[in-house]
Amino acid sequence: MAKRNSPTSTGEVPAPQKRQKLLNVGPQDLQLAIEQNDLDSFRQMMQELHPTSPSSSPNSQPDPGAFLLPGTEHQDSVLFYVCRQNRLEFLHWLLPQQRVCVNQTDRDGVGALFVAAWEPHLAVVQALLEAGADVNQPRSDGFTPLFLAAWEG
Repeated sequence: MAKRNSPTSTGEVPAPQKRQKLLNVGPQDLQLAIEQNDLDSFRQMMQELHPTSPSSSPNSQPDPGAFLLPGTEHQDSVLFYVCRQNRLEFLHWLLPQQRVCVNQTDRDGVGALFVAAWEPHLAVVQALLEAGADVNQPRSDGFTPLFLAAWEG
């Protein structure tokens, strides 16, 4: 039997609770959710900032510039910051949702796989590889994630 809302002291039956829509979500809110490992808030904010639509082409890539976090040390994108913070659950949510491009690069040509390998966060590296990250994607100086992995052991 389904549980029903009970009447309040005034006799009114309260409406079912809904998650409130976030207003004025900004990069600092996403950054804080990542830092605090708050996946639920992160999901809600990302869905509000970048809702998926059935008409989206499976080959279309989201704009990585729309997800920059200027308050981070390296002015990371959401994907890069998730990788730096070793937030595997966030990554597992982002990649299948096609909310980020796994091979996006920053202004120096550094990709998310390079960031994860540099830290080193091996589970994040593995998740990026499974999502199709390019081990031979060079940054501006020619170094690749594969070279970094071989060099660092």
